[in-house]
Amino acid sequence: MSSIDQSEMMTTSRNTAVVDELIEMRGLRFHFRDWPSKRLNAPSLVLLHGFTGHARSWDTFAEAMTDRYRVLALDQRGHGETGWAAADRYGIRRYDQ
Repeated sequence: MSSIDQSEMMTTSRNTAVVDELIEMRGLRFHFRDWPSKRLNAPSLVLLHGFTGHARSWDTFAEAMTDRYRVLALDQRGHGETGWAAADRYGIRRYDQ
């Protein structure tokens, strides 16, 4: 069997169901959605919503991209299923913390 045939077999048998994940950083719980790619060793595509959005805003788009990418959609602090930081952590100067 050629390497192309093996790759195609692996592609069709890969699990592509979205998985919701939670991680903790700096005492705050963060949520993200992870769509595995239909392609073996596909590059990752990271999606970040706008000011009023959340990770699930990307569901339709993310599913459409799984033929080429592993897709990760993140919830920012205080959005979706990600926890809220202390009120004084939301100023422009602190938004990266």
